[in-house]
Amino acid sequence: METVFSNSAKVEMRLRETAFKALIVLSIVMSVVIYITSPSHISVAIAFPVVWISLSIAALYKPIYSSLCAKIWVLLSVPMAIMLVLLNGLVPATLVSLATIFPIMLTKGYWRIVSASLIASSTLLVPFSGLDYELAIWLRLSVTNVFIAIMVFLLAWFLEKALVESLDKSDALEQSLARERRASDAQSVFLATMSHEIRTPMNGIIGLVDIVLSSNITEAQRPKLERVKRAGAALNNILNDILDHSKLRADKLVIEHVPISISQVINETELLFQTSALDKNIQLTTNIDESVEYALMGDSTRIMQVLNNLVSNAIKFTANNGAVSVSLKVTENSQTTQVLEFCVADSGIGISDKSLSEIFAPFVQANKSTTREYGGTGLGLQISKSLAYKLGGDIWVESKVDCGSQFYFRLTLEKTQQLPLNIYNDTLIESPQFKGRVLIVEDNEINRLVASEILTSYGLDVELANNGMEAIEVTKNAHFDMILMDLQMPNIDGFEATKVIRFRDEATPIIALSASVLKEDVEKSRIMGMNFHLAKPIDRRELIKVLQKFLKS
Repeated sequence: METVFSNSAKVEMRLRETAFKALIVLSIVMSVVIYITSPSHISVAIAFPVVWISLSIAALYKPIYSSLCAKIWVLLSVPMAIMLVLLNGLVPATLVSLATIFPIMLTKGYWRIVSASLIASSTLLVPFSGLDYELAIWLRLSVTNVFIAIMVFLLAWFLEKALVESLDKSDALEQSLARERRASDAQSVFLATMSHEIRTPMNGIIGLVDIVLSSNITEAQRPKLERVKRAGAALNNILNDILDHSKLRADKLVIEHVPISISQVINETELLFQTSALDKNIQLTTNIDESVEYALMGDSTRIMQVLNNLVSNAIKFTANNGAVSVSLKVTENSQTTQVLEFCVADSGIGISDKSLSEIFAPFVQANKSTTREYGGTGLGLQISKSLAYKLGGDIWVESKVDCGSQFYFRLTLEKTQQLPLNIYNDTLIESPQFKGRVLIVEDNEINRLVASEILTSYGLDVELANNGMEAIEVTKNAHFDMILMDLQMPNIDGFEATKVIRFRDEATPIIALSASVLKEDVEKSRIMGMNFHLAKPIDRRELIKVLQKFLKS
């Protein structure tokens, strides 16, 4: 069993170890000096280095006995130092100041005080040696040796105290970091569980409603089902806000750095909010600077998320027959980068000066009645701010009550010659048709039904597997053009199943289709060999983009 030492004991052991190493060096030097000078009592003189080297080697070889070796050194060396002065007079007394360092470093408490005091005061015994000496030199040497011993003693004491305090603070910091890591791990487990347990049934609800809406239903049924779908989408947005807020705080949000089209991001944002703007007869317009590069390096999903939050708020807080605009201009243009400034302006209710200072804080809205009247979690702007900083940008607002608001979002993005990954063929976006055979690996019956119905409506041949074990068995003797793999399943999960399948098949695209959306899950799916990660509930547009990328249409 490993012995646990206090920080005071650790410092003491380190000082003692250093002192014994220095003793070995000093002993060798002293042996050489003794050999050259040949003092009158050479046998006594040579005993010093011999004893010191022996004790030092024993202490360094067996640290557990280092304290005992230090005390033996004191019991032998202090009387020998006194004897050396009595036999050889003033010459060995000149080394006393150096000798006092060692008992101070080797021992503690009364051992340190008594041994250092005896060695330092041994210079006073020079008159009793019977040898000639100069009085002035002797007096100066006596005072100097005592003064140096006191200074070394105090320096060692302060050094030990500082080292112990430093180690105590370091231990406290490590304990604090360990607690923080445990809390972060617990939060990650909670987020993963919450995400999976809530998204899984939501995927079934939203997916089944979407499937029914795509079928032949009466006009009386359609508005009711559309309300169910909107309610599910609103619940999904709230869940995303809470999860994103938690992931940003825990630094677990994935930020991509890939070629994207910023114009496409703004166009998709406009398309997304056209219906909600028309519902309130709000004029939604966009204006994109012509000098914006066709392709830039960034994260289209996160940039669009910021814009979505800003546009959603703008429409929410703008009265009927108002106006909302999304503009983009280039503020700086170099050979390698562009600085882009987005502006989302509205003719809405505006924000008071008092509320402006805290508008980006979590769970904060302009006033308490805002939540009751307009709804929402109060997380959107805080998430937008965190995402802006995470993307290396900035965000701010200008507003006056009853005069509307202008939210600005600035980013610096690298230029690239690569084709944007967020440009897809949208010619069949309303009713896309693909060719191929797809395996859906999913343990939830409703989610299997939803995925199967959607893919079948796209013209694909679908086969089902209830878990990872079935997927491994099915893929042994059958070829698929794509595999949609759930991650959290009993027996063999999606990660392990992918690992096994990839061992014999490196070509077939495997897409994670899961309610597990944390950074660790996305990264682990990539490491295991998956080609992409789709989150539940299924977003048809994102699914179509993946199908367009990997399958023939």
